[in-house]
Formats: sequence, structure tokens, C-alpha cells
Amino acid sequence: LLIFCVIEMKYMAIIIQARNSANNASLTQEDLRRQITLLHLKFYGALMAAIIAFWYMGQSNRSLYVLLLYSFWVPQIILNIITESRKPMHPYYVYGMSITRSVAPMYVFAVPNNFLKEVNPDFPTEPKMCQMLILWIVIQTAILFAQSKYG
Repeated sequence: LLIFCVIEMKYMAIIIQARNSANNASLTQEDLRRQITLLHLKFYGALMAAIIAFWYMGQSNRSLYVLLLYSFWVPQIILNIITESRKPMHPYYVYGMSITRSVAPMYVFAVPNNFLKEVNPDFPTEPKMCQMLILWIVIQTAILFAQSKYG
């Protein structure tokens, strides 16, 4: 999952570079480097904060915490509302990202004999939380498609 996040951050850096060149922005190489550095800083800061928060308070509210962590389409939904964009992403991208991002928690929380059972035999399987997570991802995806269809 961490390697996937790093690859996705590289993709986001490429998007920033493309947006700046498409907007004919007169940004210097130093300004572009600063934007990419701030993006990486925000990402890794949020990742570390999420890991620390899960370590200290996520055990008691695991289901709610996982749902909050997997609200990955919410920023895009808000951006679509603010910018009034109709089709910001290709449907295959939305489907692909939704499915690939849900594989890890489904494995960890739904498969009874996953690798975490070797490390911590008391690690629970939570099928109800998996159902809630799938429903939450489907709701986010449906809102994205409704935004692209109805504006």
C-alpha cells in the first residue's frame, strides 16, 4: 500500500507539471519544485498523522477510522462542486482506483487467515465493517458519476 501511495504521488507531481504548462503559467523551475515539495510534505505528513492516530485511538473506533481513511473521493467531489467541472476523470480511472484501493482493507478485514493473523493472532475479522466500507466507496463513486452526468 505504501509503494502504491509513493507511485501515486509521482503521478500527482506529473499532473502539477502538466497543469502549469497547460495554463501557460510563468512559473520558474524553482516555483514548480516548491509546489511539488509542498504536495509531498502534505501527503507524508497526513500519512504519518493517520498512522499515529490509528495507533493511539483507532483500536476502539476501528470501523469509523477506516471509513474516514477511505473517503478518498470526497476531496474530488468537493473540488467538482467548487470548480463546477462536469467530467474531471475518466470512468475507468474512477472504477480502477475504487477497486484497487478497496482490495487491501478487504483482505485484511475479511479474510480469516490473512498474514496479520501470523503477527497478531487476536486481529479481528470484521465482515460488517467491510460491507460498510464497500457501501461508502460505492456512494462516493455514485456521487462522482452523478456530478459528471448532472453537473
